[in-house]
Amino acid sequence: MAIPTRLHQLLGGQLRSARDGFFAMRTFIGAPSLQEGRHFNDVVRSAGVWFRQMEEFIEGDSGARSLRGQLRVDLFRLGRMMEDLSGTARAIVEEMLWYRVDTDEFLRKMANSSCESCDSLAAAWKQSRSMPSGSSECVVRAKKANRQVFRFFREGERLVLGHPEVLKRLKIRAVYRHFSDAAHRADEAADIIESFVVQGI
Repeated sequence: MAIPTRLHQLLGGQLRSARDGFFAMRTFIGAPSLQEGRHFNDVVRSAGVWFRQMEEFIEGDSGARSLRGQLRVDLFRLGRMMEDLSGTARAIVEEMLWYRVDTDEFLRKMANSSCESCDSLAAAWKQSRSMPSGSSECVVRAKKANRQVFRFFREGERLVLGHPEVLKRLKIRAVYRHFSDAAHRADEAADIIESFVVQGI
């Protein structure tokens, strides 16, 4: 069964919103400030709106209600993961401001890889109907970017825990953890999009 066009559009909007949020977060990480934090909040404000619209559509539209079984579950999971990605980006910005965390090499690397992953997920979804092979390539790029986030997380964590200023470094580690969580969510989303492409949905 094909995904209703409106639902495909709503999920596409949510994927773009998550991507835009990660790009704004990367800008914030480049120069953490209250002003950049406010700009980030303005960008990610729409993320929750997309998710609520998707939920309402699935529950209210007769075509979406007819979606059964695993497809319905996977569509909802994908929407939930995108909402979680946006929430993770919010947590990164909030904790960096709250703890007054200075940016470092690993935060910049994780931000860049996370942006690449989110951009690839949005592209994969956009191409999922018109160019499935291109969509699969985007999924592979997203998964590769996620593996980079995991690697940078481990390298940064090793540096943090071996540093004499452990308390300061534990605060940075908390922010690193969010990137790792985001990469897990993006990886799961990539798997779902890939399954839709393989099924020709």
